[in-house]
Amino acid sequence: MAGTFNAMLGGNCTYCVIGSVPWSNRTSCQTCPDGSVSVQSDVCTACAAGTESSPDHGSCVSCATGHFSNTSGSMCLACNAGQTSTSDHTGCVSCGPVSYSASPGAACVDCPLGRVSNANRTSCMKCRTGSIRNSSSMASCVSCGDGAFSDANRTRCVRGKLWAWIGGEVASSTAGNYSFPGVFHSSARPCSRYRSAFAQERNGAFWIFGGIANAGVLSDVWTWNGGYWKLAAGSSAGNSRPLLSADGPYPGATAYAAAWQNADGGFQIFGGSAYTSTKNGTLTAPSLFPAPFLMNMP
Repeated sequence: MAGTFNAMLGGNCTYCVIGSVPWSNRTSCQTCPDGSVSVQSDVCTACAAGTESSPDHGSCVSCATGHFSNTSGSMCLACNAGQTSTSDHTGCVSCGPVSYSASPGAACVDCPLGRVSNANRTSCMKCRTGSIRNSSSMASCVSCGDGAFSDANRTRCVRGKLWAWIGGEVASSTAGNYSFPGVFHSSARPCSRYRSAFAQERNGAFWIFGGIANAGVLSDVWTWNGGYWKLAAGSSAGNSRPLLSADGPYPGATAYAAAWQNADGGFQIFGGSAYTSTKNGTLTAPSLFPAPFLMNMP
């Protein structure tokens, strides 16, 4: 009989367990390979694309959400982060403009109001200042228009000559978060400071450099894109000395400097109060830079 074996001379034929088939000599059984099944049969049958074999190899089951198999007889694989499986589980597609999946094999999850997915569809980012998303049916952020501002949650436009809370903390002398250098991130933020140099790009991005904080005079560079901060250069350390060599000039800790965006798009500073030397670990009096420094705006 199909699907049976007999291990002893003169013994009775016995069905192989589910998910296995008899060897050609019918003296024992072998488990079907992954992606195939068998129930009281002499052969293993490959599962169709979009399915895989159950743990006991007794039936074919659909791939889980976020997983796919694009050939018959194969096991399901996880879609990349930012993707989910097609309806028939034979491939992967990107999450929508207001949804994301943070890890491989995860289902796409809707972004909360006031946010849209990033370019990779792996997380959500807040709408830019001056735009909102206040309905789950909206596939993008929309501008509030002239004379209006978006609130902190980016779900409401505020009109008139009023201030709008964009974000940050209300406490004084707060520490920044320097853990995400080089990328715009929802948790990145500069520490509280004053007397910083600042400039605005033509596209609206805002840059700050240095200033005075609890750590001393700063030398970090930050940029704000309307929704998130990015640490472009420097660190949280204070009172760093300038580097004036031609190979790698860096202004060091500076406050009171003038700043602007030049014709080539660079962030440029001039003058300001900077510490140039130390004595027995104690900073000496500040001096003024006589020439401008230039930093390219990435």
